[in-house]
Amino acid sequence: MCIKDSRGVAPFRAWFTGRKRFQAATRATLPVFEAVGPRIRINPLAHWTTADQAEYMRAHRLRENPLVAYGYLSIGCFPCTKPVQPGEDARGGRWEGKTKTECGIHLAGLEASLSSTS
Repeated sequence: MCIKDSRGVAPFRAWFTGRKRFQAATRATLPVFEAVGPRIRINPLAHWTTADQAEYMRAHRLRENPLVAYGYLSIGCFPCTKPVQPGEDARGGRWEGKTKTECGIHLAGLEASLSSTS
């Protein structure tokens, strides 16, 4: 766990994510509410499908992130994100050369990290 990851949520009792079950096999059973020690992580879009997301974007006239046109199909922080190469999974542009599959604020060790920064 990166301490930088935990500092962003340290002052809060709850936070929202945009994670969805369809995004990765590791997210297939993502709950809407998760306890992280005394905090709550809320995944209100967990049950959305790609069709749900596309329909919402159409209905609300939301534009696709301009970085998608440059091959950034899964966008995270600058140092951990690169364009997806042909044949790669949509999340293949994340954490090049590392074994991690989630940002630090989504990992199980977050509460321990928060405790060590207090």
